[in-house]
Amino acid sequence: MGADLHLTKEQRDALRTVFTGRFSAGGRGEIDPALHVPCYNCWGLVMAVTAILGHPAPEVKTPAVATARAVNSRREEVEKDFIRLDGPRPGCLVGFRTHPRLTDAVNHYGVMLSGCEFVHVQRGTGVHVARIDRQPYNRMVAGFWSY
Repeated sequence: MGADLHLTKEQRDALRTVFTGRFSAGGRGEIDPALHVPCYNCWGLVMAVTAILGHPAPEVKTPAVATARAVNSRREEVEKDFIRLDGPRPGCLVGFRTHPRLTDAVNHYGVMLSGCEFVHVQRGTGVHVARIDRQPYNRMVAGFWSY
């Protein structure tokens, strides 16, 4: 799980539970009654992981419709409370530009586990670890933030 994080046993156990999670629009860790796993959208997962790491990210509402204005408003809300970093650090947020039409909009977030691995969740997937230095993410990274 990211050797650079220096996690306690309790943090590792809590992250293992979070990592069983599935995607759910607007999900903030509610337990799926059929699968008995937590459900997250990308920001819900950011909130859960950063809380375990000891620096919980604030609630930021997900836009109901991904318009440029709504997505930029969300990004501005994130950026007002966060410090932009020059590069990745364990525990920081990583933002991505994943929308095919809103190519300048930061519309997806994850949490860095090491210098190149991050955890995130997307529609159609469970919580998983990926690398920012591999496709497709290497061309989507918009920046890194600390809270």
